[in-house]
Amino acid sequence: MKQLVTQIKTYHASEVVGKRQPGLYGDLGIAGVAGAALVLCVSSLFDDGPRIALALLPFAIGSAIVAHGLRRSYPHGDLGLCNLITFARLALVAGLTPLVWTAPDDASLWLAFAIAALCLLLDGVDGWSARRAGLESQFGARFDTEVDAAFALLLSAVAYSSGQAGIWVFALGLPYYAFGLAGKRWRWLTGNLPELFSRKVVCVLQIGVLIGFLVPIIPDGLMLLASATAALALVVSFLRDIIHLYSCRAS
Repeated sequence: MKQLVTQIKTYHASEVVGKRQPGLYGDLGIAGVAGAALVLCVSSLFDDGPRIALALLPFAIGSAIVAHGLRRSYPHGDLGLCNLITFARLALVAGLTPLVWTAPDDASLWLAFAIAALCLLLDGVDGWSARRAGLESQFGARFDTEVDAAFALLLSAVAYSSGQAGIWVFALGLPYYAFGLAGKRWRWLTGNLPELFSRKVVCVLQIGVLIGFLVPIIPDGLMLLASATAALALVVSFLRDIIHLYSCRAS
Protein backbone atom coordinates (compact mmCIF):
# COMPACT_ATOMS: atom_id res chain seq x y z
CA MET A 1 0.00 0.00 0.00
CA LYS A 2 2.82 2.36 0.92
CA GLN A 3 4.53 1.66 -2.38
CA LEU A 4 1.29 2.38 -4.27
CA VAL A 5 0.89 5.73 -2.50
CA THR A 6 4.50 6.61 -3.36
CA GLN A 7 3.93 5.75 -7.02
CA ILE A 8 0.78 7.87 -7.13
CA LYS A 9 2.64 10.83 -5.61
CA THR A 10 5.52 10.39 -8.04
CA TYR A 11 3.11 10.22 -11.00
CA HIS A 12 1.28 13.32 -9.82
CA ALA A 13 4.55 15.20 -9.33
CA SER A 14 5.73 14.23 -12.81
CA GLU A 15 2.44 15.51 -14.28
CA VAL A 16 2.85 18.80 -12.44
CA VAL A 17 6.47 19.14 -13.53
CA GLY A 18 5.54 18.39 -17.12
CA LYS A 19 2.85 21.06 -17.19
CA ARG A 20 5.07 23.71 -15.62
CA GLN A 21 8.30 23.11 -17.46
CA PRO A 22 7.96 25.90 -20.07
CA GLY A 23 7.76 28.67 -17.45
CA LEU A 24 10.48 27.08 -15.35
CA TYR A 25 12.84 26.80 -18.30
CA GLY A 26 12.15 30.42 -19.15
CA ASP A 27 13.17 31.41 -15.62
CA LEU A 28 16.18 29.14 -15.88
CA GLY A 29 17.24 30.70 -19.18
CA ILE A 30 17.11 34.22 -17.74
CA ALA A 31 18.97 33.07 -14.62
CA GLY A 32 21.58 31.36 -16.82
CA VAL A 33 22.28 34.48 -18.88
CA ALA A 34 22.43 36.71 -15.80
CA GLY A 35 24.57 34.16 -13.98
CA ALA A 36 27.04 33.89 -16.87
CA ALA A 37 27.40 37.67 -16.89
CA LEU A 38 28.05 37.62 -13.14
CA VAL A 39 30.67 34.88 -13.59
CA LEU A 40 32.56 36.96 -16.17
CA CYS A 41 32.35 40.12 -14.04
CA VAL A 42 33.70 38.38 -10.93
CA SER A 43 36.39 36.38 -12.74
CA SER A 44 37.64 39.52 -14.51
CA LEU A 45 38.53 40.94 -11.09
CA PHE A 46 41.24 38.28 -10.75
CA ASP A 47 42.43 37.70 -14.33
CA ASP A 48 42.28 39.99 -17.35
CA GLY A 49 43.20 37.38 -19.95
CA PRO A 50 41.07 35.13 -22.15
CA ARG A 51 41.34 32.35 -19.57
CA ILE A 52 38.53 33.97 -17.56
CA ALA A 53 36.18 32.24 -20.01
CA LEU A 54 37.21 28.96 -18.32
CA ALA A 55 35.21 30.13 -15.30
CA LEU A 56 32.09 29.65 -17.40
CA LEU A 57 32.74 25.89 -17.60
CA PRO A 58 31.79 24.97 -14.00
CA PHE A 59 28.84 27.34 -14.23
CA ALA A 60 27.65 25.71 -17.47
CA ILE A 61 28.00 22.22 -15.97
CA GLY A 62 26.09 23.30 -12.87
CA SER A 63 23.35 24.89 -14.99
CA ALA A 64 22.95 21.70 -17.04
CA ILE A 65 22.58 19.64 -13.85
CA VAL A 66 20.00 22.12 -12.55
CA ALA A 67 18.01 21.89 -15.79
CA HIS A 68 18.02 18.10 -15.50
CA GLY A 69 16.87 18.28 -11.89
CA LEU A 70 14.04 20.66 -12.77
CA ARG A 71 12.81 18.31 -15.46
CA ARG A 72 12.89 15.27 -13.19
CA SER A 73 11.63 16.35 -9.81
CA TYR A 74 10.90 20.03 -9.20
CA PRO A 75 7.29 20.22 -7.90
CA HIS A 76 6.60 23.96 -8.16
CA GLY A 77 5.64 26.22 -11.05
CA ASP A 78 7.91 29.06 -9.94
CA LEU A 79 11.68 28.86 -9.70
CA GLY A 80 11.45 31.32 -6.85
CA LEU A 81 13.85 33.77 -5.27
CA CYS A 82 15.33 30.93 -3.21
CA ASN A 83 16.67 29.04 -6.22
CA LEU A 84 17.73 32.28 -7.92
CA ILE A 85 19.84 33.06 -4.86
CA THR A 86 21.40 29.60 -5.06
CA PHE A 87 22.02 30.25 -8.75
CA ALA A 88 23.78 33.50 -7.83
CA ARG A 89 25.92 31.58 -5.34
CA LEU A 90 26.88 29.13 -8.10
CA ALA A 91 27.92 32.07 -10.29
CA LEU A 92 30.00 33.60 -7.48
CA VAL A 93 31.75 30.28 -6.87
CA ALA A 94 32.52 29.88 -10.58
CA GLY A 95 33.71 33.49 -10.73
CA LEU A 96 36.43 32.71 -8.16
CA THR A 97 37.89 29.99 -10.40
CA PRO A 98 40.76 32.16 -11.79
CA LEU A 99 42.31 32.21 -8.32
CA VAL A 100 43.35 28.60 -8.94
CA TRP A 101 45.75 29.49 -11.77
CA THR A 102 46.74 33.05 -10.88
CA ALA A 103 49.08 34.19 -8.13
CA PRO A 104 46.79 36.51 -6.15
CA ASP A 105 48.32 39.40 -4.22
CA ASP A 106 46.99 40.55 -0.87
CA ALA A 107 44.47 42.92 -2.46
CA SER A 108 43.06 40.11 -4.60
CA LEU A 109 42.84 37.82 -1.59
CA TRP A 110 40.90 40.40 0.40
CA LEU A 111 38.55 40.91 -2.55
CA ALA A 112 38.11 37.14 -2.88
CA PHE A 113 37.46 36.96 0.86
CA ALA A 114 34.65 39.53 0.56
CA ILE A 115 33.02 37.65 -2.34
CA ALA A 116 33.38 34.28 -0.60
CA ALA A 117 31.94 35.71 2.63
CA LEU A 118 28.96 37.05 0.67
CA CYS A 119 28.47 33.63 -0.89
CA LEU A 120 28.49 31.99 2.55
CA LEU A 121 26.06 34.60 3.90
CA LEU A 122 23.64 33.94 1.03
CA ASP A 123 23.72 30.25 1.98
CA GLY A 124 21.57 31.14 4.96
CA VAL A 125 19.16 33.22 2.89
CA ASP A 126 18.07 30.79 0.18
CA GLY A 127 16.65 28.21 2.58
CA TRP A 128 14.83 30.90 4.57
CA SER A 129 13.41 32.33 1.35
CA ALA A 130 12.18 28.89 0.24
CA ARG A 131 10.39 28.30 3.53
CA ARG A 132 8.81 31.74 3.51
CA ALA A 133 7.54 31.38 -0.07
CA GLY A 134 6.40 27.78 0.36
CA LEU A 135 8.83 26.60 -2.32
CA GLU A 136 10.76 24.02 -0.31
CA SER A 137 11.74 20.95 -2.29
CA GLN A 138 14.24 18.12 -2.38
CA PHE A 139 15.55 19.66 -5.59
CA GLY A 140 16.28 22.97 -3.86
CA ALA A 141 17.98 21.26 -0.92
CA ARG A 142 20.14 19.17 -3.27
CA PHE A 143 20.98 22.25 -5.38
CA ASP A 144 22.11 24.09 -2.27
CA THR A 145 24.19 21.12 -1.09
CA GLU A 146 25.91 20.72 -4.45
CA VAL A 147 26.86 24.41 -4.54
CA ASP A 148 28.26 24.11 -1.00
CA ALA A 149 30.34 21.09 -2.05
CA ALA A 150 31.68 22.86 -5.15
CA PHE A 151 32.45 25.93 -3.03
CA ALA A 152 34.46 23.88 -0.52
CA LEU A 153 36.38 22.09 -3.28
CA LEU A 154 37.21 25.35 -5.05
CA LEU A 155 38.40 27.02 -1.83
CA SER A 156 40.58 23.99 -1.12
CA ALA A 157 42.13 24.24 -4.59
CA VAL A 158 42.74 27.98 -4.13
CA ALA A 159 44.36 27.46 -0.71
CA TYR A 160 46.65 24.80 -2.16
CA SER A 161 47.56 26.56 -5.43
CA SER A 162 48.28 29.85 -3.65
CA GLY A 163 50.60 28.14 -1.18
CA GLN A 164 48.41 28.95 1.81
CA ALA A 165 48.06 25.23 2.66
CA GLY A 166 49.48 21.85 1.71
CA ILE A 167 47.80 19.03 -0.15
CA TRP A 168 46.12 18.05 3.12
CA VAL A 169 43.67 20.94 2.67
CA PHE A 170 41.68 18.77 0.25
CA ALA A 171 40.60 16.78 3.30
CA LEU A 172 38.22 19.71 3.81
CA GLY A 173 37.10 19.92 0.21
CA LEU A 174 36.64 16.34 -0.94
CA PRO A 175 34.63 14.43 1.73
CA TYR A 176 31.27 15.03 0.05
CA TYR A 177 32.51 13.71 -3.28
CA ALA A 178 34.29 10.78 -1.61
CA PHE A 179 31.03 9.90 0.13
CA GLY A 180 29.20 10.07 -3.21
CA LEU A 181 31.72 7.79 -4.88
CA ALA A 182 31.47 5.33 -2.01
CA GLY A 183 27.72 5.29 -2.59
CA LYS A 184 28.34 3.91 -6.08
CA ARG A 185 29.97 0.88 -4.51
CA TRP A 186 27.81 0.49 -1.41
CA ARG A 187 24.29 1.46 -2.41
CA TRP A 188 23.04 1.63 1.17
CA LEU A 189 25.05 4.83 1.54
CA THR A 190 22.57 6.55 -0.79
CA GLY A 191 19.68 6.19 1.64
CA ASN A 192 17.76 9.12 3.07
CA LEU A 193 19.22 11.00 6.00
CA PRO A 194 17.26 13.00 8.57
CA GLU A 195 17.59 16.76 8.59
CA LEU A 196 20.09 17.75 11.27
CA PHE A 197 21.02 21.27 12.30
CA SER A 198 24.43 20.01 13.41
CA ARG A 199 25.20 18.95 9.82
CA LYS A 200 24.58 22.52 8.67
CA VAL A 201 26.81 23.85 11.45
CA VAL A 202 29.65 21.57 10.32
CA CYS A 203 29.20 22.75 6.73
CA VAL A 204 29.44 26.39 7.79
CA LEU A 205 32.53 25.60 9.88
CA GLN A 206 34.13 23.76 6.96
CA ILE A 207 33.56 26.57 4.46
CA GLY A 208 34.31 29.28 7.02
CA VAL A 209 37.73 27.79 7.73
CA LEU A 210 38.49 27.49 4.01
CA ILE A 211 37.50 31.13 3.51
CA GLY A 212 39.96 31.96 6.29
CA PHE A 213 42.81 30.91 3.99
CA LEU A 214 41.96 33.95 1.86
CA VAL A 215 42.82 36.30 4.74
CA PRO A 216 46.54 37.15 4.53
CA ILE A 217 46.89 38.29 8.15
CA ILE A 218 45.71 35.11 9.92
CA PRO A 219 48.70 33.21 11.41
CA ASP A 220 49.49 29.83 9.89
CA GLY A 221 49.35 28.12 13.27
CA LEU A 222 45.82 29.38 13.91
CA MET A 223 44.66 28.24 10.45
CA LEU A 224 46.20 24.82 11.04
CA LEU A 225 44.33 24.47 14.33
CA ALA A 226 41.07 25.65 12.76
CA SER A 227 41.54 23.22 9.86
CA ALA A 228 42.14 20.30 12.21
CA THR A 229 39.00 21.21 14.15
CA ALA A 230 36.92 21.42 10.96
CA ALA A 231 38.36 18.13 9.67
CA LEU A 232 37.52 16.38 12.94
CA ALA A 233 33.98 17.78 12.84
CA LEU A 234 33.59 16.49 9.27
CA VAL A 235 34.81 13.02 10.23
CA VAL A 236 32.38 12.83 13.16
CA SER A 237 29.50 14.12 11.01
CA PHE A 238 30.10 11.64 8.18
CA LEU A 239 30.66 8.75 10.59
CA ARG A 240 27.36 9.51 12.29
CA ASP A 241 25.58 9.51 8.92
CA ILE A 242 27.29 6.28 7.84
CA ILE A 243 26.33 4.54 11.09
CA HIS A 244 22.73 5.72 10.67
CA LEU A 245 22.55 4.50 7.06
CA TYR A 246 24.11 1.17 7.97
CA SER A 247 21.66 0.65 10.82
CA CYS A 248 18.77 1.34 8.45
CA ARG A 249 20.24 -1.15 5.98
CA ALA A 250 20.65 -3.84 8.62
CA SER A 251 17.08 -3.43 9.79
